[in-house]
Amino acid sequence: MRRKISTGSDSQPSRFRPRRGVSVYAYVALFLLLVLPIYAITRLGAWIDWRLLVAVPVAVSICTFLIYRSDKRRAEAGDWRIPEFTLHVAELAGGWPGAFLAQRIVRHKISKTSYQLVFWAIVLIHQLVALDSVIGWRLTHGALRFIKVQAA
Repeated sequence: MRRKISTGSDSQPSRFRPRRGVSVYAYVALFLLLVLPIYAITRLGAWIDWRLLVAVPVAVSICTFLIYRSDKRRAEAGDWRIPEFTLHVAELAGGWPGAFLAQRIVRHKISKTSYQLVFWAIVLIHQLVALDSVIGWRLTHGALRFIKVQAA
């Protein structure tokens, strides 16, 4: 009788094995990362049509997701790649939620540390801008006052 040779993954409970697709934790993390920016955007509803406030960020995120997917396919085919700078500009333009999902769904750029550092810096910038807008732009006003004092 032949015994099956274990590769190690059989001994781990299924919750610890790597899965394809996006984990529940990633969706929870995305939701938490979106709370502050969405709250900041809803405050603009008095001045800007709500349809634009929803459509523009969603459209930018979808475009960013598609750019990531295209770059992944090009990488697999050995074709000319989309520059990382272009991916980061799309994230900075507001497409970081689409990039977050694309990194996990198509498994692209998720293990490159230098890329992830810039990506998370962009996410942090979006969080800080959202926070600043919610607190009445106090951080921006303080920074401008500091710059004026240093320049004088």
